[in-house]
Amino acid sequence: MFGMDNELAAIGERLKAIEEVLTEHIGAIRSAQERHEKLEASPKIVRAEIAFDDASKRENKAEADRQHSTQHSISRTAWYAFVAAFLLASASYLQLNEMRTQTAQVFRQSEIENASASRRTAEVFEQLRIAQEQAKAAQDSVKAIQRQTQGAERAWITIEMPQPTITTIAENQPITGQIRFTNSGQSMARKIWAEAVIEVVKNGMNPKFDYTSDHNQALTGLLLKNETMDLTASRYVHQRSKPGSNAVLLPLSHDEFQEYLVGKSYIAVYARVRYQAFGIHHWTTRCAYFAQKPPPGVTWFFTAYKCTNYGDVDDN
Repeated sequence: MFGMDNELAAIGERLKAIEEVLTEHIGAIRSAQERHEKLEASPKIVRAEIAFDDASKRENKAEADRQHSTQHSISRTAWYAFVAAFLLASASYLQLNEMRTQTAQVFRQSEIENASASRRTAEVFEQLRIAQEQAKAAQDSVKAIQRQTQGAERAWITIEMPQPTITTIAENQPITGQIRFTNSGQSMARKIWAEAVIEVVKNGMNPKFDYTSDHNQALTGLLLKNETMDLTASRYVHQRSKPGSNAVLLPLSHDEFQEYLVGKSYIAVYARVRYQAFGIHHWTTRCAYFAQKPPPGVTWFFTAYKCTNYGDVDDN
């Protein structure tokens, strides 16, 4: 487009120059006509004694011929200038038309190339998307295989309640229980943290599953395959959450013991363990309850369903 604008500007300059030449010639024609008209209009003094000799006639004729020649030259020059301007304008028009045709062809070619480039770009992006999806599918497949392998080879710590779990149920005696943590998986477990709590629960209520009060804990850095760790659970007087508190074992009171004997309460033992396998955090929970057997012919019901449903493992 810039080239076309420059060409049009050049054509305009040429036409302007031709216009100036024509203006000059027209001015010269007008000046000659004005001189001729002045000569025709000037008064002629006729004297009998004056007569035009041959020299004067020749001079007048020469002047008239010069004027005629000048007028003829000006007319011829103006005609040539007109023809030249017409030819130049025609050539410029043809050149401009050719430039427009070429420009339209260039635009059409550009549109075709842009459409082709856009199509190729879309194809490249589509191929890239497919490749990304395939790569993601391959990664997901690898991760699934890794999870399956780790799931088959990982450590699994189970919580067992050996029989008898509750070792002492007597008035004015503390309640204690034995809990065993066993690595039943195919590899070692690391950073094991086991906890256990004993709670006397009134029938009609559910255990609190509260680990913030004083309770028994066991920490170890490693538990090999098929290796076990035992933990004694107890009930304490002081319910403190600070580690290392000097809590005193809480004995079973007379009222608590009597309620236990008649089925108005039961004893819940719950525990949890947290550990790592292949760098992934895992956990297991377990709860068991113990109640006095009813007399023959009598049935007691205990609200311990939350205790039995407490057992669970992680999904990692």
